[in-house]
Amino acid sequence: MTGIFGIIFSETENQVLVRTWLENMQSRMLEETDQIAEIQIDKNFGLGIVKNPTFISQQQPRLFTNPLGFGAIEGQIYDAGGLFSIKTTNKFERLFSNDGSKVGKYIADLNGGFNGVIYKRNNKELIIFNDRLGYRPFYFSNFGFGVAFSSELKPLLNLPFVDISWNEKTILEFFLFGFALNDKTWIKNIRRLPPATILQYNHGNLSLTKYWKPNFQEETDGNINDLVDQFIQIFESSFDYHVKPTESPGCLLSGGLDSRLIAAILNKNEALGNLFTLSDGNSLEELYAEKVASSLDTTLNKIHVHPQDFINNIEDAIRINEGQVSVFHLTMALIKDSITKRVSAIYDGINLLDSFYGYSESFLPEFLFVKKNSLPAKFFFRIFNLPQKKELNQSIQFLDSVLQANYQSRLKQHLKNGVLYSDFVYNRQFANIWRQLNYLDCHYRQRRFTSNGPLFLRHWVDVHMPYLNYPLIDFALKLPVKLRSHNKPLLRKALKRINPRLAEIPLSPDELPAKYTGVYRDFLRFIKKVSRKIRPGQQPPLHWGAIDFDRWLHESRELQIYVTERILDDFGPLSNYFNKSEINRVLEQQFQGVQNNSEFIGNLLTFVIWNQQIREARTNHAQNNVA
Repeated sequence: MTGIFGIIFSETENQVLVRTWLENMQSRMLEETDQIAEIQIDKNFGLGIVKNPTFISQQQPRLFTNPLGFGAIEGQIYDAGGLFSIKTTNKFERLFSNDGSKVGKYIADLNGGFNGVIYKRNNKELIIFNDRLGYRPFYFSNFGFGVAFSSELKPLLNLPFVDISWNEKTILEFFLFGFALNDKTWIKNIRRLPPATILQYNHGNLSLTKYWKPNFQEETDGNINDLVDQFIQIFESSFDYHVKPTESPGCLLSGGLDSRLIAAILNKNEALGNLFTLSDGNSLEELYAEKVASSLDTTLNKIHVHPQDFINNIEDAIRINEGQVSVFHLTMALIKDSITKRVSAIYDGINLLDSFYGYSESFLPEFLFVKKNSLPAKFFFRIFNLPQKKELNQSIQFLDSVLQANYQSRLKQHLKNGVLYSDFVYNRQFANIWRQLNYLDCHYRQRRFTSNGPLFLRHWVDVHMPYLNYPLIDFALKLPVKLRSHNKPLLRKALKRINPRLAEIPLSPDELPAKYTGVYRDFLRFIKKVSRKIRPGQQPPLHWGAIDFDRWLHESRELQIYVTERILDDFGPLSNYFNKSEINRVLEQQFQGVQNNSEFIGNLLTFVIWNQQIREARTNHAQNNVA
């Protein structure tokens, strides 16, 4: 895969040693055909990149030199005039001549999704940084007498001085939440660079500095129509960075509000290319995506997938995502080939405004958002968020029932220390309850690794994400709370102005047309639900989401055989943590349709396959060293 990799030693200046271990890491990066590597070495420091020369994209990594040092960058950085070249940007060049305390000031102004590395020859200082949101994964390991880093985790596993013991806290968190909290990875001594972070390493001293945090500064309500106008103007300008005159990009369409708004803007700019949707043939997403495409007078590319497609692509999906999230959330891996054959660029509707708007996981009625800290709001906050706490407790009880006895005590100790609760559920960084609900970290951790961007980028497609444009995020942080409900009233109002026809289409069978917002929408939706209960009609056998893994695991014999073989027949990696008889019971309940355990089974598959891939990587490395 393409990316950046490197190593620095705190004392030795043996260039032969540096080159040896740099080439060792490079061998793990050069796993695919049509790739080339470039490296730079200076005494105790080595830096390299891997890129694909046939893939014309400014997101590819670039290696550059400067009289004061050298560095590398991967990803996209935008300026007022669009995508600019790192090599000729004065702002970036100034990072070499400024002391470390001023680095954050310059990086905070860089708009885009990127990772960067700078090495200063004069004082042998290493600086690593990423964008505000940490969209692109980046890993590092401080092994005592130096630091190794890479865009991928596997090159770090090739270094014998990096401790590759499993991180037990990651295992617990992964099976509770589906991903690890904070900067943890599966490996104890390998960490993930947190979002908006600068890593500095100089003569054995390593420090991590946050240069940006989401600061919610809700302004007075003002005029809603003016705010809608501002949002449309900022959102449309996001497309100016991306759309090229010669490019007709594709768009992933679910029929939801986020992707629908992207399609509306592209249609307005006469830049609407191929629309894609993924489905198992029984998805409501396909149904509403088809309605959106029909309203835009364009064709929808419906890509249907089956259990065998999942079986054929699961290992590749886990390898690309590096086991960071359940494979059941990597459904786009099933259609990557279909998309890359049709387009060279794709729009991704990943929407951080879900996090900044907040409340997508709460059940607070929209009419409570009139006053931030009113007593009714505090009361409903406690009542309507009880299901979240109950769901977490149920997950803990379920996990406790399938763990080995010795590992149950570790789970309880982890909970006793308050790590999970304080970090994930009750983050008290913000005293204001609305800011607690808006807290970025919890919601975005999962979005960060389930986004389609890295998947397509590693298969030679340019990925554009207009919702990640910094001016749009800064605008969202200042919105009044009544525009922050989980119903996304601002996006609904914007869609109604940009394309009224799309705003007439509901988002689901229970929904009203997307144009409705506020108390009026809540009231009409309540009436609609009551009337359906009084006069229930025949419900369509459709589900929300692209794929119904619960049904697949219940009905597909080929998938049941595959899951059984991968989990039970290769139970070795799980035996230290899970009770095999209990896992067998969980699988039987799923296969017989007694209980939906699909989320947990997806986590098991991910853990087993990723564990195998790591073991194979280490084995191949050891054999190569012997040879």
